[in-house]
Amino acid sequence: MKAVVLMSRIPVPGHTKTRLIGALTPEQAATVHRAFLKDIGSQLTECGEDTTPFLYLGNEGPAGLALDVLPDGVEVIHQLSTALGERMQHLFEQLFARGFESVVLFGADVPEIQASDLRLAQAALVQSDIVFGPTLDGGFYLIGMNRLHDAVFSPDIAWGTSAVYRQSVEQIGQQIRVAEVRQLRDMDDIDDLLALHNTPGAADACPESAAVVQRLLERKQWTA
Repeated sequence: MKAVVLMSRIPVPGHTKTRLIGALTPEQAATVHRAFLKDIGSQLTECGEDTTPFLYLGNEGPAGLALDVLPDGVEVIHQLSTALGERMQHLFEQLFARGFESVVLFGADVPEIQASDLRLAQAALVQSDIVFGPTLDGGFYLIGMNRLHDAVFSPDIAWGTSAVYRQSVEQIGQQIRVAEVRQLRDMDDIDDLLALHNTPGAADACPESAAVVQRLLERKQWTA
């Protein structure tokens, strides 16, 4: 069996998408996050019968705020209150201990992600040891493994900076086979939301997210 895991905060106003707050209200930022979860959730369960979908959830508030926009059949694992690298490593340790042959973990800031991206990541792990999905800002939105390589979660990595992807690859070592799936944009700030609005095909790839952004534009909260 394989595992695909969506890692996310709970969309609680004031605790999620905080880089949007100021340009948006805390409630609007949480609405954006919920739209991302709805679009991503529709893809999470489309990876095949040999794949178990998981939600790796934060502890900001009631889990139902995330679960009520996700499809049935997604198993929840709760995150520990530790550093980001430690949380990711703990997730891989748990699922490999449960016998999963591969684990693909990805974040909730890429509403354009498709089930085909997740399946490509799974396929890459047949011949590679680690697969990444890089972001335009120098990080990565996806990481997959077929066994634990804990060096990639080193505390020496400058988590949350534009150096994350480069430093993560440097930690791995030349003997580890690394693959990539397509690069996507993290939706972190208003410029990213505007870029999503102006991306051809966004309404098809992530209809709920595109609609929420469109409504915010129509209310003249900010301009494209």
